[in-house]
Amino acid sequence: MGAQVRDEGTKENTKQSCYGGIIVDNFLSVVQNKAAAAYKNGTLKDAWGSSNRDYVAEHRIVEVHYRPFVWGIGSALVTFAGFRFSKISALRPGGKLYNFFGWNGNKKVPPNYVLSQTENNAEQLNKALSIPLDLALSLLIGGSASLFLFEKDRAMRDMAGLPLVQGRSLVSDTLCKDFISEHKKMSSQFWDRDHSDFPSLDAINVFVVNCKKRDSFEKMWRNKRGTSAGSPVAIPGVPLDFDYSDEDERGDMFMK
Repeated sequence: MGAQVRDEGTKENTKQSCYGGIIVDNFLSVVQNKAAAAYKNGTLKDAWGSSNRDYVAEHRIVEVHYRPFVWGIGSALVTFAGFRFSKISALRPGGKLYNFFGWNGNKKVPPNYVLSQTENNAEQLNKALSIPLDLALSLLIGGSASLFLFEKDRAMRDMAGLPLVQGRSLVSDTLCKDFISEHKKMSSQFWDRDHSDFPSLDAINVFVVNCKKRDSFEKMWRNKRGTSAGSPVAIPGVPLDFDYSDEDERGDMFMK
């Protein structure tokens, strides 16, 4: 009986994990599409450029988390260059310097030595495999470096809190409307569940709540400064305990 209960519990957890994965994929698809559009139309460059101070606070937070990937790419390039240049010292038959894009090994051969068919085949195989192997090892090292330096839990917390930053928020302007729409497809009961086994769902839920808080705070700030509704506004930051209005719960946010 106990084994049957455990099996049913395992099946239910597996089902929830698969379902949770599909939901997260939907949100990631939104991020990819919106990020690509922001890069293509120049919004990303305009917002996070050095001359735009409205987005400084947000950019500083995001910069911390993409730096490990920059280091990873750099590590991969340096490693690949090291692999390739380390083989330059090898001499080809006839005493000619090694070709940068192919390797015949470190074997010393007489100047007039003629390769046998077997040796020639081996040399051609080395040439064919040398670059792909070096590239694969370099990417593996670069990827490992990025994963080692990247702090996943901190990144999720910081990304979920981006709508609360002072100034303006490109992430909020770009993602909040679509995230709220996607979030509404699931019942409030779903989001109220314990997602400790799937922390990405909790991060998404917190992000959406913070989106709503920012929208309410921006409305309040515009009213205070007498600016028109919907106009861009830089705010001093949203307090963590800010109580957003009930209209947010009806899904009216960002739909104007």
